[in-house]
Order: sequence, then structure tokens, then C-alpha cells
Amino acid sequence: MNSDFFDKKSKNAPEGIAPQIKIMIQWYSNKNSDPLCNGSGRFLSDCERTMYRISKSIRTKRSAGLICEALEKCLEEKPFDKITIEDIRERCFVSRATFYRLFDDLTDVLSYECDNIFEERLRLAESHEFADKKDRALYCIKIWLNHANLMKALVENNLCWILFNTHKKNADLLKDLYPNPFTDEKKSDYFITILSSSICSALAIYFKHGATEPIEEVYAAVCECMNVISESFSA
Repeated sequence: MNSDFFDKKSKNAPEGIAPQIKIMIQWYSNKNSDPLCNGSGRFLSDCERTMYRISKSIRTKRSAGLICEALEKCLEEKPFDKITIEDIRERCFVSRATFYRLFDDLTDVLSYECDNIFEERLRLAESHEFADKKDRALYCIKIWLNHANLMKALVENNLCWILFNTHKKNADLLKDLYPNPFTDEKKSDYFITILSSSICSALAIYFKHGATEPIEEVYAAVCECMNVISESFSA
């Protein structure tokens, strides 16, 4: 197959061809070597992917940081789906080889950026004094409100699973931020998973509808919906 016909790195088939043909091209081109497959032709789910390869070396982290900063600048100028790796490289002067050593694609950069932001803010929360339960509850939502372009890119491109994965990766820190009464590990996992899902879903709806209402209204809507769900599930 002509390598120009399908760019393995971009995971995108040419525009204007039937969806069925796109799927077939993707399967053929990726089934043996692509990180989205397990070697047998089965596409891995988003949650199964290895998102990025950032070692602890200062040089590697610096390169990854420059790439993230470049992506943030690009998001100020155009939608995520219009940004190319060349756009990133023009702003951070990182070589193409370095980019692909750290990331498979721009979606991986989004994932790395989300993980860094969330972990850093959760660790800062350890020394933060909350005024009340509402203030504590809104902490995670406010983290993402400060990164509107990033959230917009996730929502508009159906990538909110990245946000959910970020929350799940930081489950232990979330348990410290939102203490729960469950001593059973499985129930505690239920609590964190449902909490993470609720936060991510609320953010997705908020940005889908233009991110215009005050955060207090979002909080009130989430509380009201959770109460209705609780009543619906009650015996």
C-alpha cells in the first residue's frame, strides 16, 4: 500500500472516502505495528492505550513541556482538529523524531497535559483550606475551568475519556481530597469512579453549552441531578 495514501502516525485515512474503506485501511495499516492494536488486528480501546512515553529525565520533561506549551498556543488560534504536528514543531523547535519518541499523536499530548495539570493541582490541595463542603466539591471543576481551550478541545473532539482517565489515574489523591465513609476497597472504588464520572460529565455539558453559566449554577444542577438519581435508585 502506498505510504502516502495513509499516514500511520496521524491515524487518519484520506478525506472523502467511505467510512467502511477508512476502517479497512486503518485495520490493514495498523494491525501489526500500530500502538492502537494488539498485534492481532484488534483495535485497543482508548483506556488500553499507552498514551505517552515521558521518562523522568530533565531533558525529556523539558521537551514534553515545550510541546504542551506549543499546543496551548495553537489552541488559542484554531480548533484542535485543525492543528498539525508541524504547527507544534514550528512553535517549540522540537524535532519530529523527538516528538514521536515522546508521543504517538496530538491526542497523547492532550492526555499528558491533563495528567500534569490535575496531579499538580491535587497535590496543592493537600495544603489548601476549604471554606466548606461546597468549596471542596468545586475544587476539581475549577481546575479545568482555568484551562478552557483544553476543555473545549476535549469536548468538541469526543475526547472526554481522557479527562476521565486522568481522574482515575489520580484515584488515591482524589480519595484524600474527597474522604468517603467506605472502608471496603471495592465500594471506595465505586465512589471515586462515580465521582470522577460526574465531574467529567458536568464539565462536558458545561462546555458543550458554551460555558456561560456561573459555576454555582453548575454545582446546583449537579446536586439536583444526583439527588434525583439517588431517589430513582432507592428501593
